[in-house]
Amino acid sequence: MRVEWIPITEALVLFFLAMGLPIVIFKLLEMRHDYMLLFQSRPWIKNWAFHLMIFAISMLEIWWLSRGKLEKYGLSLGKVNLGWLGLSLATAIGLFLVIYLPRIVTRTPMKIDYPLIPANALGMMSCEWLFVGLAEELVERGVVQTYLMENLDGFIRVVRWDFHVGTILTVVLLGVTHLLLMMLLGGKFRGVLLESLYIMIFAFFIGYVYQQTNSLIGPILAHNILRGLGITLLYILHQ
Repeated sequence: MRVEWIPITEALVLFFLAMGLPIVIFKLLEMRHDYMLLFQSRPWIKNWAFHLMIFAISMLEIWWLSRGKLEKYGLSLGKVNLGWLGLSLATAIGLFLVIYLPRIVTRTPMKIDYPLIPANALGMMSCEWLFVGLAEELVERGVVQTYLMENLDGFIRVVRWDFHVGTILTVVLLGVTHLLLMMLLGGKFRGVLLESLYIMIFAFFIGYVYQQTNSLIGPILAHNILRGLGITLLYILHQ
């Protein structure tokens, strides 16, 4: 199979515009002492603003790529049914248990590095349960996977399921870019590698749901549930 580097490179550019540009902007803002103190004391402001920026850039990209036909990039009901929604839900809950079950069983405390006040708890919970999935799925499945599926041909059979080459490449690209980006930002290799593996597992199953339904509903639902359960457990087990 010949590798088509041009659409892969273009998909990476679209991804870094939507996800990387907000990271750079907020890193620059944090260099100012007043913004750094604000984000440390009110992290929900940064969380909402960061994901609103991702949402806005992703929507602009989708509008431009689709020439206004947003349904081509997953913004429709597509072929969603209870079966695909069930798989999305099972993926979110299953991965949540894989990540957190040892902590739940041992009741290992989790550290919160910001003031645990009602405004922070409500702001963070609302963002994680309601909006993070929407913003991140717009770029990951809506922009990147759709673009690769539209510009690449071929399928890869995994057991008895046929995965589009674009779906598999999205899994790899998301895992590798997360690993490299987090290492550049000072993350510890073992922890970042494990996070990247979880991202790839999630993208594998949710990418297939998107491939088969051409709708972001299932992926957004799964993403919000996974992140929402994670933040809820954080507050339950906080030190």
